[in-house]
Amino acid sequence: MAANSTSKAGWRWDDDWRHVAVMDWLVTPPRARKPRTRQELADKLGVDPRTMKGWIDNKQFREEWQRRVQKLLGSPERAQAVMDTLYESATDVTNRNQVQAAKLYLEATNAIKPPSIEMTVKRPVDMTDDELDALLAQGAKELREAKDKAEVEADADAG
Repeated sequence: MAANSTSKAGWRWDDDWRHVAVMDWLVTPPRARKPRTRQELADKLGVDPRTMKGWIDNKQFREEWQRRVQKLLGSPERAQAVMDTLYESATDVTNRNQVQAAKLYLEATNAIKPPSIEMTVKRPVDMTDDELDALLAQGAKELREAKDKAEVEADADAG
């Protein structure tokens, strides 16, 4: 099986020029890849696609792939280019995606941020009797208030 060849002791993702070629191909944006498909790449490298998949599935290979992708994505130049494009789209009144671009831009710059909610969750079995009594009393109070409010609104609608 192809995956077994990648699990041998001492295997390195960069010990073969074909491994390096696959890595370089994977970190290239899909539109810029030549050849276009994994099958075409396997054919060009003279390997079975299953062998290539074994390389790609190798833990060491995947870690390096992830590191390279993070480096690319984390590039300040790339991030700035994306933000510039988003801003241009968000401020272009002729762009049919203007609202979506504006929302994404504002979210990315933290200009609109939903309020954070802090919650503490306790299982009933972890609560003391006093805590359970207080929780039940609070729930009963909220139900009474909701009922009273509903009755007032019903009376107002009827009157």
